[in-house]
Amino acid sequence: MWSYKGLDRLEQRWRFQRLRRRGFSAGIFQSCANLTKYSFNISVPSNAVLGTTRMRVQIRDAWNDVPNACLIDGVSCTTDFNIEISSSLTACSPSIYSPVPNTQLTNAVSTFSWTSNGTTPVSQWIFTTSYQDFGNMITNSQTLSGSTLSTQTATLPTDGRPITVTLGWQSGSTSPVQQNTYNYFASDRYCAVGGGKYKGYFIQNLTTSNAKTNINYSRDKYSEGGYEQFSSTWITTTQGGIFNVNIITSMASFRAVTKVWIDWNGNNTFEDSEVSFFGGTLQTETNSNNYSFNVTVPSNAVNGLVRMRVQVCDATWRTPAACGIQDLTSTTDFNIFVESFSSATACSGTTTLLSGTVLGSPGSFGNYGDVKEHVFDGNNNTWFDAPSPNGQWAGLDLGSTQNISCIVFRPRNGWANRMRGGKFQTSTDANFSNPVTIYTVPQDANLSFTDYYLTSIAQNGIPARYVRYLSPDGGYGNITEIKIYKKNISGARTDNQESEIDSSKVIVFPNPTTSIVTISGLSEEINTMHIYSEEGKEMQLHKVGANKIDISNLSPGVYVLVINNKQTYKIIKSE
Repeated sequence: MWSYKGLDRLEQRWRFQRLRRRGFSAGIFQSCANLTKYSFNISVPSNAVLGTTRMRVQIRDAWNDVPNACLIDGVSCTTDFNIEISSSLTACSPSIYSPVPNTQLTNAVSTFSWTSNGTTPVSQWIFTTSYQDFGNMITNSQTLSGSTLSTQTATLPTDGRPITVTLGWQSGSTSPVQQNTYNYFASDRYCAVGGGKYKGYFIQNLTTSNAKTNINYSRDKYSEGGYEQFSSTWITTTQGGIFNVNIITSMASFRAVTKVWIDWNGNNTFEDSEVSFFGGTLQTETNSNNYSFNVTVPSNAVNGLVRMRVQVCDATWRTPAACGIQDLTSTTDFNIFVESFSSATACSGTTTLLSGTVLGSPGSFGNYGDVKEHVFDGNNNTWFDAPSPNGQWAGLDLGSTQNISCIVFRPRNGWANRMRGGKFQTSTDANFSNPVTIYTVPQDANLSFTDYYLTSIAQNGIPARYVRYLSPDGGYGNITEIKIYKKNISGARTDNQESEIDSSKVIVFPNPTTSIVTISGLSEEINTMHIYSEEGKEMQLHKVGANKIDISNLSPGVYVLVINNKQTYKIIKSE
């Protein structure tokens, strides 16, 4: 019988039958209070025989005889290990020890530490991080002195994507660079999720269609840990757009349900209001393995990258949950890139250049006079050079809500790439206290001193009064010119008669009104309607029929009604 209550005596020995050399011995004979974990150092004798020798480790019942390296009985367990002894050790190559390779980083900016492992001399280190960003490889490299053994990364993504880290070193300016490569995963701003026991439920195939770019995901087995982030391709869509999703689940999933969340508001959580699809019925074992559904992108969806989370969950013993680890589930995350403005080669259609009151950061770098007003002066030989690196911006108050359809900008000559990461935004107030980003200049954009065009996804533009360019941190403004255009569309009459809006003979009446507005004459079905204040703020819309809305809840004033994200009409709410 093994030791009483499972408490054994551990004895570890280097034992040669004649010399009886012992490396370590622990525990008390005839005791039930011995430890089960030990840590110790072994000093190799200076006259140890070179080559391979044996280390024997034995656990033996403390109430029987002392450990015996050569005895076979029923109260001991013995394991042998090899030790290679040499006259001198060759230095290992330098290596990163923190964070541990093949793990997930915990922050967007992480500290990496390494050891030289006896490699000398090192004249300089080359520390590099790289990752894929929508088909482009983003690389950041640092050259550090040979005495440096740690550094902080540049800001990395926070969406769990793979990160490659390379540690290079050089012994002299003419010696070759040697390097080791390590793999990590970026920190993830979204909650952790995963599966456990039973691996029969998973997505076998997920495809999308009708988006600007689509995905085709296919797997034949359960993902390790019940979770996968699929990032090699992504869905590109637009605010107000519609795309189709087709899901085929594994054969066993007739006993499961499928749930889809999409973080449209970009707050890094999956809310009940963001459930885009629920397939199957709980407490049922006859659910489908094949689902097809349309996803409508909210017109106010955040611009940029958002997450779609798809979970296959047992229908009887579990309830789908966007966060947490639970058995009988598997979860896969996909990326969606939402556009409101996209790059183009020219402004399309008939447009009018808008003007307004210049807003933005006061002053200029070194007080040289390169102020924000230069951005809107129509002169490519002037520019905005801000007084400080961060939070600097230049914008326009257009005086009233306009349907912005195109923005043209030109970077400053010689400093164009300082616009990388800059944002074009709209707001409901002049201070941009709640800005909406409509376009972000890509971090990998190769900019130059030329005009760049941004066009609205919506056919008739987006309604806004306040528009600005926000320079990225470290950008100092560095923009030469911005031109803002509206598309010329037919407007509504603002008298008490019925209003014929455009060539399709759409009637919006009565206008002005105190309550009910009726829309007639459209050549297509009304799928979406949104109403905005004159400042560009979306207001609560009350539909009272397929073609009627009630604006009695709104304050008196002028509003913009957008139908199907393309037809735009003015409505006056009277006293």
